[in-house]
This record gives sequence, structure tokens and C-alpha cells, in this order.
Amino acid sequence: MQTTPSALQTRFEEHLRTKAIPDHLVWSYKKWLRYYLDYCEKYHFSPQDRNSLPRFVRKLNEKKQTVQQQGQAAESINLYYEILGQEGMPPKAPQPQPIPHQKAIPLEAGKPELIRESPVSSAQPQRVAPSS
Repeated sequence: MQTTPSALQTRFEEHLRTKAIPDHLVWSYKKWLRYYLDYCEKYHFSPQDRNSLPRFVRKLNEKKQTVQQQGQAAESINLYYEILGQEGMPPKAPQPQPIPHQKAIPLEAGKPELIRESPVSSAQPQRVAPSS
């Protein structure tokens, strides 16, 4: 797991004090920010994009975190977004991701080509006769 950059960590701790987050919760808020940044890196989401937060909370739910923990995590990340706004860094809009092109495989004469609906489809491949 990555560590929170020290400048961000310091700024986040200052912001928690400004927002009067109780001392006994500061550690948890810092933990949620660290988990969020790690999640965004692992799944290739921008941590500055507010659309990443619902995905992160869904992941916490999948990991059996309580509703209270999910709420605390969301509150922590919203405080992080406030810092970004104060620094003149509005949360980024999602960047379109290019779709990787699959390498074309030349057909062998007389052999049918296999076509799949999607790479994660559980359906059996369909056989299609090559076009002339």
C-alpha cells in the first residue's frame, strides 16, 4: 500500500483540525484517504475525480465494511476534495479511456474464425465461416 505524500498528509491533517474532527477519529480519516488513494491507483481512477468516490464506497461494501465505516470514508474523501478545491485544483472530469485494439490474426485457408461477444463473456465462441 502506498503512503500519502507528506505535503498532502500535512494539509489534510490541518484541514481535519479546521473542520473540528475529533482527535480520536483523525487516524481513521487519514486511513480512509490512504485507502482511497491506493484504490484509485490500483484501479486506474483519478483520485481528483469525484466519480471515483462511489466506486470506492461500493468496494468498501464488497469488503464487508459497515455502513458507518463507508460513511466515515466518504466524509474523509469529501474533505480531501475540499482541499483540492482550496488549492485551485477542481476535481477532474473523467478522461475517456482508449479501447485497446486486438491484434488481427490472419485466417488460415478454409478454417473458420472464432468470434466472441466480449473478452469476459461466459458464452461459448460462435463459429463463423470466413468471408470470401
